[in-house]
Amino acid sequence: MKIPAKYAGLISGVLISMFFSLVMSFIMIAINVGFNAQFLPAFLSSWLIGFVIAFPLSALVIPRINRLVETITE
Repeated sequence: MKIPAKYAGLISGVLISMFFSLVMSFIMIAINVGFNAQFLPAFLSSWLIGFVIAFPLSALVIPRINRLVETITE
């Protein structure tokens, strides 16, 4: 089953938001909390908050950035 191409931007935004919020949350929790008993709950909470913030921002910003890049490139 393939997803229609009209959803490509939305899917890209979801995947990009998930990846970057996951990586950034992991790194920041590892630095600030360390790998102990509180790591996993802190990481999951931080990642959820990061994704909730990152996804709407990516939905707003990515299309505008794509249009800007299209206008300044040949």
